[in-house]
Amino acid sequence: LQISGTYFSNRFTDLIEFDYACGFINLGKSVSRGWEWNLSARFSQNLTAALEYARIRSREIDTGNPLLRRPDYKASVKLYYHFFDSANLALQLTGIGRREDNFYVGMTSSSRVTMPPFALLNAILDADIFKNINAYLKLGNILNSRYELVKGYGNFGFSIEAGIRLKR
Repeated sequence: LQISGTYFSNRFTDLIEFDYACGFINLGKSVSRGWEWNLSARFSQNLTAALEYARIRSREIDTGNPLLRRPDYKASVKLYYHFFDSANLALQLTGIGRREDNFYVGMTSSSRVTMPPFALLNAILDADIFKNINAYLKLGNILNSRYELVKGYGNFGFSIEAGIRLKR
């Protein structure tokens, strides 16, 4: 069993951000504070689980507005299973909290919107098929969640990725 925790506090001066209508802008001073904790447990030689949680508060100091696209929390649950001496299965459920973004109307004006939280479930199966060759299969967004990291830009639904990695 392993437990860890971290508190962080970052102060920025001259934080540069991109605004679609204005280009690059200087937000001035901002702060990002939060804490995170991790818990991992090895239940057997083959099975490991991990929990991670981060709580974040990021603000522009002058206006008090939240910084864009920074979630208020991120959490994940991961399971790893090792079998047949060379194969691994990893499952990961990740939750991303609310975050502020700009919604652009035309080319010149925008308004602040709160993006809803979402969850993603991914799985990866990989195995060494020869001494220097590893094959993998990744199932992304298994629950076919509809979400946007940036307002107006959708992301992939359910996806499948397969490949071969060569190792030295």
